[in-house]
Amino acid sequence: MGQEEVKKALKKSNSWLLSNEIAKATGNSLKSIQSSLRRLVKWGEVKKEPASKVIQDSTRLKEKSFAGYAYKIKDFKTLDDFKLKDKIVLLRLDLDSQLSPEFIPTEHFSHHLPTILELIEKQARVVVLAHQSQQPKEKSFPFMNMHAEYLSKKLNQNITYVDDLIGEQAQQAIKSMKSGDVIILKNLFADKEEKIKEKKQAKTNLVKILSSLADYYVNDAFSLAHFSYTSLTGFPKIMQTCIGRYFEKEIDAANHLLNPAKPCLYILGGNKPEQLINLIKVSLEKKRANTILTSGYLSHLLHLAKGDKLGAQEQELKKEKIKINSDLKKLVGYENIILPEDYKISTFGMAEQVSLLRLPIYQNLNEIGSQTLENYLSLIRKAKTIIIKGPLGKIEDENFREATKAVLEELGKSNAFTFVLGESTVNCFKQFNIPMKNINYLSKNTAPLFKYLIEEKLPTVEALKARQ
Repeated sequence: MGQEEVKKALKKSNSWLLSNEIAKATGNSLKSIQSSLRRLVKWGEVKKEPASKVIQDSTRLKEKSFAGYAYKIKDFKTLDDFKLKDKIVLLRLDLDSQLSPEFIPTEHFSHHLPTILELIEKQARVVVLAHQSQQPKEKSFPFMNMHAEYLSKKLNQNITYVDDLIGEQAQQAIKSMKSGDVIILKNLFADKEEKIKEKKQAKTNLVKILSSLADYYVNDAFSLAHFSYTSLTGFPKIMQTCIGRYFEKEIDAANHLLNPAKPCLYILGGNKPEQLINLIKVSLEKKRANTILTSGYLSHLLHLAKGDKLGAQEQELKKEKIKINSDLKKLVGYENIILPEDYKISTFGMAEQVSLLRLPIYQNLNEIGSQTLENYLSLIRKAKTIIIKGPLGKIEDENFREATKAVLEELGKSNAFTFVLGESTVNCFKQFNIPMKNINYLSKNTAPLFKYLIEEKLPTVEALKARQ
């Protein structure tokens, strides 16, 4: 039994498989499969995890074998694949923050800490590469110094800022580093080479100079995976490369959604319906989602695509320049896309229920109604995988928060694999003080995750895979 057959089966599945499932897919004995898996795991080509951790389908777990482990082809090298002691590591992070009127760090600083700490503990010499898009009022101020100071406090270790990127000062600072040291180089956006065409990136001074000084390149900035900056896609072309722990977590969570436990439920709303349409289209075509619950602008557009008249809400959509497209019209034919039966409106400042039979009306549709909410909650209780993106009402008005709060509370009690996507949705948990103990994953990285879930190629992901 060859290892190539096992790898082929794992690649075809693109998900976690038990050893007996691999045996069935290849038509080989379990004993020979287990022997090949041991070798592939040892060589770092296949990832091994406890089956209960990565597979939500209880019927599959009943058939578990080989001590209850599951296996998946390793798409990327990770920090586990390199000996990092005394090695110089170029570490790409997303530290882009607000600078005006004051420095306000993003949550990415905390997300990146596990990767930085692991590199320090493994006695690597860490050179942080990061960009800052917003300029301070004093443009000559070395503002990445603020990022270094903040990281120093979080890590309880001095992080040195070097006000240079590829010049003599930067090169000397890198050469002078000791094991466990961390430095941050000058803002990548200060270098014109950071934003050039991908085919020219490997020949830039940025890549040539820094790669000649370092042993490995580590990317922990999944939030930037949809971009093709030189620091994201240039270094992997010529260096040994791996992903950091945060990048790894985002990819692993997203992979759950590519092959979810059924029934799989999507709850989609908010005020950005355009980005949801492709996700719905691909998820239904790939038969990933069993049911899609709609609210907000998405549900309004679907009503219009069906030929319903809404009234004032139509003017609201026009004002926001949100239109019906051909893909949206095709979605109307799917029975498993559920539209609200009723809505809440504002009448003289008071919330009022309105059924579809009363439409069109002169008020806006501010939230799903009580009957719709009850139907949605019953479906949530039956789901084994849940994705939610966007609030279910106009939550900036306290009269229209009931549905969003009730749905998030139900998710907080659910045993389903629950993925909360988008900044506004994630923030709602904090706003309504809802426990997140049972939530499997929260992510604000909407743009790259949506592209990943519709299987659109992400430049950074493809560049990192290319080094396998």
